Amino acid sequence: MEKRTGGKIKVQIFWMESLVKWKDALPGIQSGMADLAWVSSTYFPSQLPNYLMLDNLFNLEMTM
Repeated sequence: MEKRTGGKIKVQIFWMESLVKWKDALPGIQSGMADLAWVSSTYFPSQLPNYLMLDNLFNLEMTM
């Protein structure tokens, strides 16, 4: 990204929850600590009700 934008955009990756923990991802994004994060709807059901509904709808196990 940095090379393609001539240094205008820089990306720093923090692996294995070293910047914010998974359960703190949404507050981390809201406060500006992180720009992107993998947010789990199960930690924030009241803040992400539609996401939780879709997440459960498409998580099914097919058994025969």
